[in-house]
Amino acid sequence: MRSFLLFVGILFLFTGCSIYYPQIASVQMPSEKGDLEVTAVGSPLSGAYLGASYSPAKHFAVQTHFNTGYFNYYGEVMGGYYHKFGNNFIISDYIGFSLSHLTFRSSEAEYYLVSTFNAQYNSFFNQLYLGYKGEKAEIGTMVKLGNLIGSSLNVDNYSNGRRVYITKGSLNNYLLDNVFFLKFKSSKRLGLCFLLGWASMLNGEKNYEINGSQYNIIFTGGLGLTYQINLDKNKHKEQ
Repeated sequence: MRSFLLFVGILFLFTGCSIYYPQIASVQMPSEKGDLEVTAVGSPLSGAYLGASYSPAKHFAVQTHFNTGYFNYYGEVMGGYYHKFGNNFIISDYIGFSLSHLTFRSSEAEYYLVSTFNAQYNSFFNQLYLGYKGEKAEIGTMVKLGNLIGSSLNVDNYSNGRRVYITKGSLNNYLLDNVFFLKFKSSKRLGLCFLLGWASMLNGEKNYEINGSQYNIIFTGGLGLTYQINLDKNKHKEQ
């Protein structure tokens, strides 16, 4: 219990403003036709996550993930190929896209200035998985490389309740996202997952701000539950 409280406390120390957080619920590794997995994750830094994957055919799967909290919303959809080496090792490659909308307010008391930031972010990405999937535990890593495109970046600035100026802009950046995950199964279908992730802008844009200082990289982590089941009727008949 003490270790968990320390983990949560460290994450809160790094809370600040970010235009993108690592998608830590993106931890599904289908390995057979019919595999269905749903993951729900909570993070004190970046909100609540929900992820799901399904394999309708051998070596092919689709995934979707949703995040709410710091983002007003963040959603992504992807599809790709997976391959199983031996009985336990899995490698997979997905291509997908995401949509998100972000709004937050900041203030500068010295200048009586209040700013409202609104932005729409879209991303096209390639996502790779490498992991080990056993009967009682899973461990692996996800690496995402994408093009983060920001449009409708508007900043309304108000002083004493009156708009003083508005700033508009755009963003076109390359994004690197990496998540490490560990899952323990408490039963045949239910399990607990531990996740750590980081994200970085690759061409100089600052992704994260804390206490007035800007950084190019952001870390996050979370705890969650996972539910796994295989829906392939033919597989159950063979067993």
